[in-house]
Amino acid sequence: MPPEHPGAAGFPQDGRTLVGWSAARILEELGAPESRHAGNSWSVPEGWRNRTYSRQADGQIQEMQWFGPKGPRVLQPGDPYETWRYENVRSCVWLLYVAGKPAEEAVVDLDVYPVGAIF
Repeated sequence: MPPEHPGAAGFPQDGRTLVGWSAARILEELGAPESRHAGNSWSVPEGWRNRTYSRQADGQIQEMQWFGPKGPRVLQPGDPYETWRYENVRSCVWLLYVAGKPAEEAVVDLDVYPVGAIF
């Protein structure tokens, strides 16, 4: 297991409370993530299930089916966002989905799963 993230103590017990936090506040209170990358998958609620979409190598967005973190559920397929990955916070990986105009970026959704989970 990787060492615990230095800002782990600042993460709330209920991760949903991070939704709405500004990117600046996240960096100030929780520290920098282990990685950041442009988001390339979206999950759109539809009835009792979610439809999952992914950006392909050619830039096209297609519906896909896979097991694991699906991406933000509050954005439309193709909307830009970044995934901020925190590797070990209380034995979990936290994926924060950050979107918005520069200087207005905020957490819009997140996924949390156990360290070492295989998808």
